[in-house]
Amino acid sequence: HRYPVRKVKCSPFDGRIVASASYDMTVKVWDASLSKNLFSHEQHKEFVIGLDFSMHQEKQIASTSWDKTMSVWNWDSTPPMLHHQ
Repeated sequence: HRYPVRKVKCSPFDGRIVASASYDMTVKVWDASLSKNLFSHEQHKEFVIGLDFSMHQEKQIASTSWDKTMSVWNWDSTPPMLHHQ
């Protein structure tokens, strides 16, 4: 990230996978055991203020932003499954 991180969440399916939401308008998914960025979500136009993994779909994440949008997406593919204003 280029700016401070606001939220960090661990995957409920794999403790090595974490997601971080930042003031740089991105969400990044990491393999913490390798310190490796696996995916970057760059759909938001303002600070990302909310983030959570799905409890039902292993690779699904929801993010919310100061731009009043919400994205639901799989961290291994683009574009988001849902991007709503």
